[in-house]
Amino acid sequence: MIAGYDAYYLKSVSLAGNTLLGTTPPVSTSGWYYVNGAALMNVAPGDAVTCFISSVQDGLISTEGGSNIAGTQTTTISAAPFLNAGDVLQLYCGSYLQNLTSQIFNAGFTAVLVNSSNNATPQALKASKQK
Repeated sequence: MIAGYDAYYLKSVSLAGNTLLGTTPPVSTSGWYYVNGAALMNVAPGDAVTCFISSVQDGLISTEGGSNIAGTQTTTISAAPFLNAGDVLQLYCGSYLQNLTSQIFNAGFTAVLVNSSNNATPQALKASKQK
């Protein structure tokens, strides 16, 4: 079974703290998911912007991508979590200064169900123990 989800925010927004930019519908199938995202941001001088993906059930599940270098740049976010059916993923980006001087121009992510994040089938585990 293939299950995939995405969430995008395709408008510009000034950041004041963590801002919710995208939410998936509830996940229909429990399992391991590969999650990848990106955000195009403009970091104001003296500020830092970070983005992350959160699970409603489990909290932070991804790497935090971001920068404290002034200017326009792209950051990436990734994860390989186990998600339970009914869970919802959310993309947040936030500004350290929280004063609306840094912006996100667009951001989004995808989550795709995979059979296993480490190819840990019973046969593979058995073979690795024999080495």
